[in-house]
Amino acid sequence: MIMAPPHHLKKSESAKARYDKSHDIALLADIGMGYREIVKMKDTLISTVAGVARLYREGGNVTDTTHPRYSAKITKAVQQRVEDTVKANP
Repeated sequence: MIMAPPHHLKKSESAKARYDKSHDIALLADIGMGYREIVKMKDTLISTVAGVARLYREGGNVTDTTHPRYSAKITKAVQQRVEDTVKANP
């Protein structure tokens, strides 16, 4: 189950904890441990394990990055037209 970070953790600390967990998952998958074993060991979802393992295999790291297939929903030109319209007629 994916849960929000504890309230006592600062944002940078929660990002560090997420990176550490992802790094552990990637290394366990890399040495050949099965996804289900990793799920039990790390108390996470199998989709998370599979995603982290894929990210590590494809890119060699587990940092949060934007994926090239996820493009912006709105182009910069359309965004600029919307901003101009709002400024002209609030």
